Amino acid sequence: MKPFFLVALTLSLASLALPSQAIIRRDDVPDSSYITLGAQAQFNAVGNFGFCTGTLIAPDWVLCAAHCSPFMTGATFSVPGFGSASVAQVFNAPGWNGTLENGSDISLIKLTSAITGVTPATLYTGSGELGQTSYSVGFGALGIGSTGNTSGGDGTRRAATNILEQTSSVFPTWTANDYLIADFDSPLLTNTRFTQFGSSNTPLALEGSISFGDSGGATFINEGGIWKVVGVHSWLDGLESINGVAGDGSDNSSYTDLFGVTRVSSHQTWITSTLAANSSAPEPGTLVFGLLGLLGLRTFRARRAS
Repeated sequence: MKPFFLVALTLSLASLALPSQAIIRRDDVPDSSYITLGAQAQFNAVGNFGFCTGTLIAPDWVLCAAHCSPFMTGATFSVPGFGSASVAQVFNAPGWNGTLENGSDISLIKLTSAITGVTPATLYTGSGELGQTSYSVGFGALGIGSTGNTSGGDGTRRAATNILEQTSSVFPTWTANDYLIADFDSPLLTNTRFTQFGSSNTPLALEGSISFGDSGGATFINEGGIWKVVGVHSWLDGLESINGVAGDGSDNSSYTDLFGVTRVSSHQTWITSTLAANSSAPEPGTLVFGLLGLLGLRTFRARRAS
């Protein structure tokens, strides 16, 4: 299998990212429930570039996805209710080469000024992400699981829950070892893409999927009462075959589609050293860690090599 990237029609044909849209929800749960979850105070640090989502991890530093970086020149990051600031510098993880299956889709964005009044997000530094209930937060368009993303964004922050089921090891041809993967379970049909690994196909009450425009946004877990970022939204897939079990044939965040987030703990050393070398500000997220769209959630279409 080889990933094939679609391009953002609203941006540049040189881009490897798709136009962003937001959290896709269950058919049988109202959109207002996802809006209410996204508005909770623990997610206040998640903001919007207008083409990608990002998360404030220090007053003047944003955690984002590397595939959003080509569009950062002249961009502004806004945190609803707390203000905005322009992009000053972009730092991509050293392993990023623009190819999804090689991983390292994570970046740090230095702002021209601090955004104050909001508590920066805390980063997770452990290794116990799998099996956790996660909360993915982003901005953008609307959609339901039976149809996937279908309409334009309204700029509202939403959040959905999911179980972090697998890592990128389920794709044996990939060299990436830093993705956490979830699948969008359905109340309407049986999802077997991950049941072969012992995963449940019973959806959570606010089950959902990230989609185009959530790129760079954060996936959180609650560890001992502290909300921590475990992943950065990177890609989605409805096609890739896993041990012979294929997707539904459409990369649109519909039921059974997978999504991947870059594992923050895999890049902890780089995050710490980059912030320390380029800022005198306190390390991100609190002293627990010390330091620390309409663009594009990475998506790919799988095809057999001829």
